[in-house]
Amino acid sequence: MKLKGSFQSLLLGCLLVAGCATSGTQSPNVDVTGEWVGEWVNATGSGGISMTLKQVDGIVTGEVVVLPASLGMSGAAHGSVEGNMLSIAYQGSGGNLTVRGDEMSGRSLLGSTLTLRRR
Repeated sequence: MKLKGSFQSLLLGCLLVAGCATSGTQSPNVDVTGEWVGEWVNATGSGGISMTLKQVDGIVTGEVVVLPASLGMSGAAHGSVEGNMLSIAYQGSGGNLTVRGDEMSGRSLLGSTLTLRRR
């Protein structure tokens, strides 16, 4: 009987931890669906970036094109939106961007500043 009680306590503990882990997420209050065009800038240079995104609830998918093409960072993208924050990953990088209307800006995982406008 003691084993059963210990198992129940363990199960209850796991459920409580799982519940706490998911309670911090925010519903999206922006929709990033569409075509976004802009630039990236860092200490060594700059270039163009465009994103064609589709958002369903808080899940984002799409394509990212990073120029110059020789960087090899263009391709499929996936991410999520919480509140007005877009967290996105794509070939070789990604970033966290704050969305304000038809503009988004933030930093890439590689340290570049990203600024984009919806087309």
